[in-house]
Amino acid sequence: MKILFDLISQQDSVINGGSIYGLKILSELLTKSEVEVLGFYDSRKMLNKSAQSLCKKYSIRLFDISKDKLEVICEREDVDKVFISIVQRFRKISLEKIKCEVLIVCHDVVNLTLSQSGVYSLKKLTSYHNKITGQTLKLRGIFLKYFSGKYNYFRYYKFFEKLITKKNVHVITVSMYSKYALEYYFENFANPIEVFWSPQKNYLFDEEIKSNQIKQIVDSKQKYILLISCDRFNKNVQIFHKQFAKLNRKLNDEYKAVLLGRTKIKGDNILVLDAIEGSDLEHLYKNAELFVYPSLAEGFGYPPVEVMRHGTPVVASYCTSIPEVLGNHVIYFNPLYPEDLFFKIRVALNKKEEMRKLSFEGFENITDKQSADLEALLEKIYN
Repeated sequence: MKILFDLISQQDSVINGGSIYGLKILSELLTKSEVEVLGFYDSRKMLNKSAQSLCKKYSIRLFDISKDKLEVICEREDVDKVFISIVQRFRKISLEKIKCEVLIVCHDVVNLTLSQSGVYSLKKLTSYHNKITGQTLKLRGIFLKYFSGKYNYFRYYKFFEKLITKKNVHVITVSMYSKYALEYYFENFANPIEVFWSPQKNYLFDEEIKSNQIKQIVDSKQKYILLISCDRFNKNVQIFHKQFAKLNRKLNDEYKAVLLGRTKIKGDNILVLDAIEGSDLEHLYKNAELFVYPSLAEGFGYPPVEVMRHGTPVVASYCTSIPEVLGNHVIYFNPLYPEDLFFKIRVALNKKEEMRKLSFEGFENITDKQSADLEALLEKIYN
């Protein structure tokens, strides 16, 4: 079996859930003796270090799509299957002329979900991003384009609509929610959409904390509430920010808020951290009193699962795929109401020991399904 594997997903400027997913699938495929893995990338962009390391370790033959079209590579190398980790990266890279089997992964349609939901007005979006990033003109232009009548996200997915009608194209997604969202927005799938949960990521943990700020927090035993990806508007950090000062007054200023992401949010007892080492993030997860996940839209949602590994209690939005993945092991809140988050955080802090047990149990249940689904997905790929 000869598989041509998408490394375009490993060329994003930041590591995200989709790139973590692709790297995990790639690393598992490379251990299968019955599979020969080839890779394709765009030489005009850099591969991330993890992907580079895997390619070097296993001597993967790489093909540059800035020089050869994918259908030409497939024909010349007698490829059996093509695996695409994040199909949205292929809006301008043609897959339609490939004759062999093509497996495409669509993790979510968050951009469609949010643009159609009516949750945010353009005014609120631009105001929020101006506040947390300071990139006023640039971001205003982006949102005028994406969320006003001048742009329609359905046009963005025209390539996808054509692709799913082809008999050799199989759509894979990472949650039942994402499957039904795809069926809601699109029709004429030539093959049934198949669901395999996102696999467990490869954890990196080093006893030594590299960030002085994180080391100081951990060593001082400072109690803190953690949020991550705070520079992305769909992660909805603003609802936490709206009520945190009031919450902490009720808690006698006992807690800090640690916000991870490039944000300009400020306030008493708020610490903002930019990009950190993966191992340091595990220390943040492990030592937090509470993890808050107020996201408005997810296809799967890695962070709560990652934090539950350490038994850290979770308060999460009940939107989209989040309840499907986390089940009854977290406390949910309405991500549109600050007072509901205020209430649920207090409930969680009052039930910390019970919540810790739920987190450990939840992680075990989730990872059992992740492992089973990973094996099923790998079998689909190489059989």
